[in-house]
Amino acid sequence: MEKVVPEAKVSQWLVVNSKGRAYTQRVEPKLALVEVELPKDAFLHPIWEPTTNSFLVIKAPGMDVLKVSLSTPREVANGVSVWEWSGAALDEGDEASKWFSNYLGKPSRLIRFNA
Repeated sequence: MEKVVPEAKVSQWLVVNSKGRAYTQRVEPKLALVEVELPKDAFLHPIWEPTTNSFLVIKAPGMDVLKVSLSTPREVANGVSVWEWSGAALDEGDEASKWFSNYLGKPSRLIRFNA
């Protein structure tokens, strides 16, 4: 039987508009239909670190599956704002941007907070 750790260190991802403002499910209810999966190993080891073969898998109705590498993104998104916080985050790239832009029907970026 596999042992599951009680907690795991994971990043926080957000979808933002072209101005870097975070979308909420209140404004974009379709976000409630997005499903995400992390690698099983992330929940089995208390000090798990992603490898080059580790992916965040994202699914939504009518969309192809999106796989986002869990390696640290190369691009920085400046001017990201969530409620009263603003600053820089890591941009998950053009493929994720295109996926969320198509899904929401407006320019969007997937960003990750830098631990």
